[in-house]
Amino acid sequence: MKMESGLRLKKYLLHRRYLFPARTGNRKQMSCTNALDLSYQRIHSMRVCDIITTTPITWLNLNADQVGDDGARHIATAIESGKCELTYLNLRKNQIGCDGARHIATAIESGQCLLTDLNLTCNQI
Repeated sequence: MKMESGLRLKKYLLHRRYLFPARTGNRKQMSCTNALDLSYQRIHSMRVCDIITTTPITWLNLNADQVGDDGARHIATAIESGKCELTYLNLRKNQIGCDGARHIATAIESGQCLLTDLNLTCNQI
């Protein structure tokens, strides 16, 4: 799948990320998530929406991708669509203002969103 600026999705192959979040009794629980790191790629937000609604990723890093308010609106639409499996989303350093943050908040409140971790630090909020 060809992406902007000659990037190819297979360059960022979905990889298994192993987490050790909690201990229950003497057993350590392990969960496995599909992760995609697109930080510093300036990938277009519509492409991000396609990726998160058509692939089974649960962890997405979009750190410093210049998403902005428009991109945040598109991403919010995708995460509330019911086709998104994301539980972690990093939108740090993306020039997102109050409008973009409001769209994300509305998507989270919709009940369709599965996000449990959201990073909006270093934005214009």
